[in-house]
Amino acid sequence: MSESICKGCGSKIIWVRTIQGKRMPLDPEPVEDGNIVLMPAGAMVLDAKTAGLGADVGARRYKSHFATCPAARKFRKKKARPAGCGQGCAGKGE
Repeated sequence: MSESICKGCGSKIIWVRTIQGKRMPLDPEPVEDGNIVLMPAGAMVLDAKTAGLGADVGARRYKSHFATCPAARKFRKKKARPAGCGQGCAGKGE
């Protein structure tokens, strides 16, 4: 885990590795409604099946900085359009 400053909004963030080995920016303060818990194997994103994970032991929950950053759109990768897909195409080859 390492700290830095978001290049989009200037907020303090922490970088963690997910269980899959990818880097993820988090807001540094735990929040009650967060959907990410830090495990020894890496950060784990909670879904409907795992939402109760850690509740009994008081695991701290965090939010992805992508969910709270006002400049998050700047950092999203653009999806490639299929071949033959022109301007305004919804990605269905129209």
